[in-house]
Amino acid sequence: MNDIITNISAILKESGNQEVYTVYDAQSVRDKGKYFTVVGIKSFKPHIPLYTDTMMYIFVDAEAEITVISPKGSTEEQLYDYYIANIEMPLSKILGINSSIQSIDYGTDHTTGRLKLTIILRTEAVQKFPLEGESGEYGSTYNT
Repeated sequence: MNDIITNISAILKESGNQEVYTVYDAQSVRDKGKYFTVVGIKSFKPHIPLYTDTMMYIFVDAEAEITVISPKGSTEEQLYDYYIANIEMPLSKILGINSSIQSIDYGTDHTTGRLKLTIILRTEAVQKFPLEGESGEYGSTYNT
């Protein structure tokens, strides 16, 4: 789950969006930019694992929630223009067979009272766990 959040955050930052945070960041809103983006997980559904002699694979359906918060006094049009200019293109890099935008909604952020745009990104991933010895110890990596 954290890998999905990290991957989306990294893609947004690589394209020049420096004001990207995860839902786990405890940084004050005062310390964030005029526009900032928060990445989290809305839902996470693992499926029954598939085993081989050396690996365990868990297929996962997830909905990532990407929220763009605008400055006070911004209009929906200004927020949407910011989304088009700064968020839409980086997200398009991960859209395809395993990911799609499920919805885009406007609202008011209850914490800040500022206008927000929330994108729900549906994604599928595979979590791989190498099996080691008879003890069943494992590690994990995500592929999205």
